[in-house]
Amino acid sequence: MQVSDRKRLEDGSEWQRRVLESIATGVELRDVLDSIVRFQEAQCPGVECAIHLLDDSGVTLLAACAPSMSMSFVEAMDEIVVGPNAATVGAAVYRREFVLSSDIMSDPLWHDYRTLALEQEYAACWASPIRSPHGSILGALAVYLREPRGPSDSERRITATATQLTGIAVDSANAAESLRQSEASFRSFVENSPIGIYRASGAGRLLAVNASLVGLLGYSSATELLNVDMTRTVFASPRDWERLFGELETEARSAEMDWRRKDGTTVTVRVSARAYHDERGSLAYSEGFVENITPLRVAEQAVRQSEKLAALGQLVSGVAHELNNPLAAILHFAEDLLEDERSAQDLEALSVIRDQARRSRTIVRDLLSFVRFRHPTRERVDLYGVLAAGVRALQPMVENIGASLTAELPADEAFGNTDPAGLQQILTNLVMNGAQAAGFNGLVRVRAALDGGDLVLVVEDDGPGIAASNLSRVFEPFFTTKAVGEGTGLGLSVTLGIVQQLDGRISAENRPGEEGTGARFTVRLPIDRTSSNESDATRGRTTPERTASPLEAFSNARVLIIDDEPSIRAALRRFFQRRGWAVDEASDGTEGLATLLEGMTDFTAVISDLRMPGCSGVELHDHVAGVAPELLERIIFSTGDVASKDAAEFMRRTKCTVLQKPFELRALEALIVKARQFTAV
Repeated sequence: MQVSDRKRLEDGSEWQRRVLESIATGVELRDVLDSIVRFQEAQCPGVECAIHLLDDSGVTLLAACAPSMSMSFVEAMDEIVVGPNAATVGAAVYRREFVLSSDIMSDPLWHDYRTLALEQEYAACWASPIRSPHGSILGALAVYLREPRGPSDSERRITATATQLTGIAVDSANAAESLRQSEASFRSFVENSPIGIYRASGAGRLLAVNASLVGLLGYSSATELLNVDMTRTVFASPRDWERLFGELETEARSAEMDWRRKDGTTVTVRVSARAYHDERGSLAYSEGFVENITPLRVAEQAVRQSEKLAALGQLVSGVAHELNNPLAAILHFAEDLLEDERSAQDLEALSVIRDQARRSRTIVRDLLSFVRFRHPTRERVDLYGVLAAGVRALQPMVENIGASLTAELPADEAFGNTDPAGLQQILTNLVMNGAQAAGFNGLVRVRAALDGGDLVLVVEDDGPGIAASNLSRVFEPFFTTKAVGEGTGLGLSVTLGIVQQLDGRISAENRPGEEGTGARFTVRLPIDRTSSNESDATRGRTTPERTASPLEAFSNARVLIIDDEPSIRAALRRFFQRRGWAVDEASDGTEGLATLLEGMTDFTAVISDLRMPGCSGVELHDHVAGVAPELLERIIFSTGDVASKDAAEFMRRTKCTVLQKPFELRALEALIVKARQFTAV
């Protein structure tokens, strides 16, 4: 081997070492390629080299490095489409082999580029495809000469080495770029994930968090959250920390728990964590995904509540019918007896019976409000008088619990338009709730006053008060802190519903410390105090004076009462007979239908229950509609089960009036008079 060849070999080895070192240390690809081209040109005097790399499409060669060639030639040879006749460089990639054009003037590969080559005085060219270490084609290294010839053996070896190094450099650069993109993509995934992500040390110190976790916990930045003690501040319960990280020692773990936000509120999360151990097997760090499942739990609670309400609706629908029938009888007898001249004591007793029957009716209807909307009935009443009557009725019930009830109500009358039954139900629920909280020897206080256009009612007790964690839940249906059997969790929820139906507001709080323990409920109801034509004195009278009934003016009047409840038939029979009406009765729909069709036009009015054994009121209605539809205008239906599906469907399609039991006798009286006037026209 000649000295010059030995020297070139030694220089080549050193150059390869430097190039590989540059690749390993991450030197920019363009600088590595420039070094390769310049070494090739230095080792092969009289040549000019260019490196072309395939673009992402894999069919177009882009000029990547040609430091010694004219810019015009480089630009012209840029974006060569790979093909069998795409000059030497394009053909080398196409054929995936070394290609030689020893005479550009006669080589058909240069048919489209010959003029361009002649402008630069290039007479020959050879090109070698650039391969990655895995064998894929990355581009080609082209060598140009100004004399027509092929490469010497030495030039072939140098070209092969340069091509191999170029393949290593390009593949390494592509791998580094892919890694950078992958890392950027992963960082983007972590940062933009809607689920919180964290990394924590084995001791529980936060090492990294993403933006979602920062937002979930209410911190202003990742830096702020990283400075927080995770075990004491983030975990609402230390036991959750111990449980989660204790189990991470052996396996991945997913658990639900409460985490504490910066503002002190809690959020329910599902944590899915995995542990990473060091060479000694100790917990080095853990990574976890944190999902906010509070909305899910709220939705599940809403579904459970809906199911409870549906079950309650079915129960109440059936029970209401059974309760309303005896209530109707009690109310009808009490109202009718109040029409007679009696002693003041008897009238007061009958008034209490009537009022308590009305109150019981309201309770049932409030329960029904869970399955259908309840429309409040507003009338002009003495507001303080309604509350005072309610307090008197509640006194024995509170005392029966062992508590005391005091009321601070203004002595003056204050008339306004409201729903008196709703107002008394609000008072009842709040007082009984307070009495149960105060317990034996406890005290419940009631205060009321007009504040502008609002009636302000305050009910407070001296019990233990409401736990801070329960303040936001006291009005939820079925929520109760009482022992099993002592509360349904409906009282305050019903109260809230009534207050809202009356366009009012209700709040719950604990009494200030200086006033002692206990809870305080404040209700504000807007009151229309506009006076009506009827005097307030008349409106406020508990027992109305006996006045002639308009039913007494009917001549030869006859009524058919169809109801399976004997007590209701008896009450209505007494009511009509005392007004001079003839009364026929039927204990079920089959008997009632036969009696009605036999008499045809003999009956002035027909009062029929809807829900009866055998032929129901609905079936009676439909049969009459088919054979004698003119009789329907005389029929008034009643039911204590308006919430049932069948009753609701019937009420939607019938033109007959349907009264909800227990109804007021005066309401029945007014309907009969109105129907008679209508049919007489």
